[in-house]
Amino acid sequence: MVRKNGDVWSWGSNGKGQLGNGTILDSYNVPVKVFQFGGAIKVSASRNASSYAITTTGALFAWGNNANGQLGIGTTVDSHTAVQVGSLAGITSISAGTNHAIALDASGAVWAWGDNSYGQLGDGSTTHQLAPQKVPNLSNVKAVAAGDSFNLALKNDGTVWAWGYNNAGQLGNGNTTQQNSPVQVTALSNIVAIAAGYDHSLALKNDRTV
Repeated sequence: MVRKNGDVWSWGSNGKGQLGNGTILDSYNVPVKVFQFGGAIKVSASRNASSYAITTTGALFAWGNNANGQLGIGTTVDSHTAVQVGSLAGITSISAGTNHAIALDASGAVWAWGDNSYGQLGDGSTTHQLAPQKVPNLSNVKAVAAGDSFNLALKNDGTVWAWGYNNAGQLGNGNTTQQNSPVQVTALSNIVAIAAGYDHSLALKNDRTV
């Protein structure tokens, strides 16, 4: 939760330090302040105990579970406090997958890091990355959404692009084949918003149909 003053508060299980208050003590009933953090405007949390926040300056911070490098700090060591993610700047959006994360910057470029077992980093490989890497051949993006092990990107022209795990057809490209690089969801146009579930996707068109 982000307060009006930019402070971040968290609560619940804390076995991986995902509450960001410098401990691994659970706090089920009382919100705790994320240690040494302020100026936040957006937050995102993964289902596997990793947390992220964007500041007013466009810096990105992360804390919690880092077993797959999903914090983007160059290691696989958990962090119980917020640490800045590499040299990323001008970040406007962050979305947390289960063991990876994607971020959008002000130029419309997409960055990804963490687990890449299913090509969810979009770099054409299945090599894990401990620090943010720009997704190749993807630009003019205005929104991103991370599912379990796949991602969606909405471009300024209203097209949707998808990549990663595709066991349930969540990429929307007519098959169930894993995609290690972004592919266009050709059945969609004039899209204004996207959302990614665990293994399914949603899109909103400009005529308000879903």
